[in-house]
Amino acid sequence: MNASESDTDTTQTRRRVGLVGAGSHAVRNILSSVAFLPFDLVAVADTVAERAERAAALTGAEPYTSASDMFTEAGLDAVLLVAGARFHAPLAIEAFGQFQRERALARR
Repeated sequence: MNASESDTDTTQTRRRVGLVGAGSHAVRNILSSVAFLPFDLVAVADTVAERAERAAALTGAEPYTSASDMFTEAGLDAVLLVAGARFHAPLAIEAFGQFQRERALARR
């Protein structure tokens, strides 16, 4: 493949991403941006079934009421954690066995 072919190659596999936490912040701020990002949101998990189903209906993703089930069944490449901060480390470790967190530089 030459340089000009690689510049126009659009056959790259899009990443499969799941979202944990489908509350008001996720619906107002996260889901509205997902359509513009270079991945496919394929699964949404929330412990409240109605929230998971609402977010899934908005995005075409599969709803789950258990993040654990989503991690094992959805074949994810990455996860967006929109649950409470205290859940981030345990969920990330469960999903992928590792965890990295970026922390805000300022407080309100």
